[in-house]
Amino acid sequence: MQLGFLPRLTIRHPSKVEGQIYVPIVNWALCLGVVALTLVFQSADRLGDIYGVAVTATFVLNTVLFLAVAHYLWRTSSWKLALVATLFLTVELAFFSANIAKIEHGAWLSLAIAFVLSLVMVNWRRGQVVVTRKRTKKEGPLTEFLEGLPAKDPPIVRVPGVAVFLNPCKETTPLALRAEVEYTNTFHERVLIASVDQVSLPQVEDHERFTVERLGGPFTVWHVTVRVGYQEKLNVPAALKLCRRQGLLERGLDLEHAKYFLSRITIAPTDASPLRLLRKRLFIAMARNAASPVEAFRLPRDSTMVVGSQVTL
Repeated sequence: MQLGFLPRLTIRHPSKVEGQIYVPIVNWALCLGVVALTLVFQSADRLGDIYGVAVTATFVLNTVLFLAVAHYLWRTSSWKLALVATLFLTVELAFFSANIAKIEHGAWLSLAIAFVLSLVMVNWRRGQVVVTRKRTKKEGPLTEFLEGLPAKDPPIVRVPGVAVFLNPCKETTPLALRAEVEYTNTFHERVLIASVDQVSLPQVEDHERFTVERLGGPFTVWHVTVRVGYQEKLNVPAALKLCRRQGLLERGLDLEHAKYFLSRITIAPTDASPLRLLRKRLFIAMARNAASPVEAFRLPRDSTMVVGSQVTL
């Protein structure tokens, strides 16, 4: 998910030990898979053929990934990598080749599962790149958007209250904010843009949790970056109130009655060859079944508005 190979899923952290997580949909998929394998193969010996290919292939992939990390991140010299590759891959490829002969006895299943999962993840990654590029183009630069508001004709009407827009970064304009100006010609008296940065730490200290910046001129926007550890429950309204208590936001800012705005992208497939169209429909199905951002950010349902926009894929 953090690398962009899967959509947002519900993740729970049942323990304080790093790395121990519970993903309900994955757990149920494994449960159904185990039951199906047991009913189909009905023999531990036949399951062993599947296990051998899976394990030896994992050995090979681990070595290849280790070599890639050593080369690109650690800048290890080529001759050292060649020695490591020769030592490990010679043995691992020999084991893997020996297990390949078991494909017709059931080992094809592990390879088929790996192929399907790889196709799903790579397809999601490529789709996300296309959708993000088109979304960024529709959003446009935030500074340019704010600078153009004073020249609007008719003039923008300021409405009372606090509006909080969820957006991945401060560089682009939230589509919901752009829609509010374009379709209602209004702009709230207090506008906050909240971005969530999920860091690879179990918990974030309160004094390191927030970064607040003031953007714009006459039409001021406050951008708040909220850093959240992987073991912490993400709650944007509670985080903003904590930010106010720390004095990073105005003391009188009425967050208790704030309105929250989410930008929701609807993806429409374009005409393509049957295979490409199938991959597009797979991406759209995954996007539709991703966890709700309202639930993920713990936003109040009665005070949250979701503004939709369509992009083609």
